[in-house]
Amino acid sequence: MRKIKGYPLIKIILYSYFEILFMFNSKKILTYLLWADESILEIISDLDKEEFTQKLDSYNRSIHDICVHQASDHQWWFHYVTGIELDEKVDFETISQSELIKMIRKYNFKWKELVEKRPFENFEMKSRDKIIPLSFDEIIFHITNHATYHRGQLALALRILGKEVKFTDYVPFLRTIS
Repeated sequence: MRKIKGYPLIKIILYSYFEILFMFNSKKILTYLLWADESILEIISDLDKEEFTQKLDSYNRSIHDICVHQASDHQWWFHYVTGIELDEKVDFETISQSELIKMIRKYNFKWKELVEKRPFENFEMKSRDKIIPLSFDEIIFHITNHATYHRGQLALALRILGKEVKFTDYVPFLRTIS
């Protein structure tokens, strides 16, 4: 494998691709995140309690469980990255279905506001025993990528329940905004 300064060429090409893709596009990416999440949250908000809490996947998780993870992770990342103190500790496990959906929406919009302000360009994340430098755009990429992963799980769970789920890929999003 070809290497440049000790790095495999493919790693450099992929990193450059993602840097170019997300540089100056964080607003559009966050708009996509809100659009895609909203299409799934609309369906979830209409579920009855049994559908919302039914264990559906091979990991024995429910739509509720995935939403709890998504809400708590969005909240944690937002406060970790911004350094803003958490107003109140929310027990995502015990709040109602509608409150959980509100929290996901709340933090999606907090992320959108953060992208509008773009208060920093670089961030150092402490992960285990390492410091990982991240650009603002890489953080937005991580948040969007993580949400996309769990939105896929939610879409599959909703389809198992017999619900019709729209495509939430990036190209269908682009069709709606053009």
